[in-house]
Amino acid sequence: MYCGDKSQRPKYEPVLFEIKIDTNIQNTVRFANIKDESYISAEEEILFSAGAVFRIIDIILINDKDQRYYVKLELSKEEDLRDLYEYYSKLINAEDNKSPLMFGLILNSSGDHNRAEHFYRNMQDSLKSGTHEDQSNLHHNMSVVFTRKGQYKEALEHAQCGLAESQYVPDDIAPMANNLCQIANSFMFLGDNSTAEIYFKRSLLLYLNAIHNQNKLYSINIAHVCCSLSLLYKNTNRLADAWKTIRKAIEMYSFQVPYQHPFTATALNNLAGVFKDARNFEQALLYYQQAYEIQSKCLPDSPDCATFLNNIGLTYLYANQLDNVLEYLMKGYELRRRILSEDHPDIFSSYHNIAIICAKQGRYDDALEWRRKFAKMSEHRLPFSHINRFNNHVHMVQLEFQLNQYSQCIKTAMTAIAMTQNSAVLQQDVNTINYLYFPLVQSYLFLTGVAHQT
Repeated sequence: MYCGDKSQRPKYEPVLFEIKIDTNIQNTVRFANIKDESYISAEEEILFSAGAVFRIIDIILINDKDQRYYVKLELSKEEDLRDLYEYYSKLINAEDNKSPLMFGLILNSSGDHNRAEHFYRNMQDSLKSGTHEDQSNLHHNMSVVFTRKGQYKEALEHAQCGLAESQYVPDDIAPMANNLCQIANSFMFLGDNSTAEIYFKRSLLLYLNAIHNQNKLYSINIAHVCCSLSLLYKNTNRLADAWKTIRKAIEMYSFQVPYQHPFTATALNNLAGVFKDARNFEQALLYYQQAYEIQSKCLPDSPDCATFLNNIGLTYLYANQLDNVLEYLMKGYELRRRILSEDHPDIFSSYHNIAIICAKQGRYDDALEWRRKFAKMSEHRLPFSHINRFNNHVHMVQLEFQLNQYSQCIKTAMTAIAMTQNSAVLQQDVNTINYLYFPLVQSYLFLTGVAHQT
């Protein structure tokens, strides 16, 4: 890839590749000179098939005006890749190492969610005549991709399609249980925890009934369900259940995958969250740091790395160690902004947390600006009565009142109250709803001249 002096493509580095191929050795990777087919025949291009893996021999920085990199590569032989192939099979929990969906799993696990989605959409055509199990697994994997992209409604639709296909796979409970778990995850992220819990437990029951098969992949999947279920328990303030469930997940992972594995990192992150909510900040920071160290070694620059950085900053915030907060929150936000779409719910989380620290530092205008970003970007991604949108509006009401923006305060408060009309969960939060009425009433009084500011 060559981009000159980077003036037109500043995010890219100019790189020249030299690739060595031993043509005397039979190789499963196909390659061909496409000079006669290429638009620019003088370039004498070589086209490699998908799946080609190259060994890096050397990287040299050429100190000229373009600061080019010169990279020497060698096409790897099949026998050189066995260890790497086995590692990635474990990394992505591939139930069938020869599955045509495996490449999409690798892309998604590496954080390349858009390409994973593109790959699966292409696979839809080729699998139209496939088995019900193939269709079920395809929809499940697409649901996972959409979950990672923060598109929870689309994730739910694909998981439900996958569940429907799994009804015709009587010999294996995995497709049905996997899609049940994905339906649960979708409901949880959409804010419907009660429905999510029903589906999590249905999935877990299927796996537990099949545990006698002694299939280790079922054990890993049980750990996955426990990991997600622990998050639901934490979100609903059932910390004892969350603690027991996540400890079970960590124990099961320890028998199935290496300690330095993304599954372990996610479980440690969930364990840290339980400690944080229990206000044991020292233990929370310990496990969040461990989760980040593991993830940054396995999959650096991934959404999970950003999440763990965000959680470290948030824990420092709750522990009132404010000097460390903004550094971690901004690192997490910058990474998210670089690798995720601007309307991804993880970025909303960054807006929320940065707004909190700004308000604590007395920077109310900055805090309100972050809150309004959250409100604008979440309009089309989260349901109207989603608890995160509601809580953001409550914070906006307080900031607008504090900054004497009374007309806007009234408008925001009325929107927040309207959110409660469509949600039984929000209607039960009487204290927060009452918290809205003081700034709302006072703003009316100030605007009508009945009250006088002091």
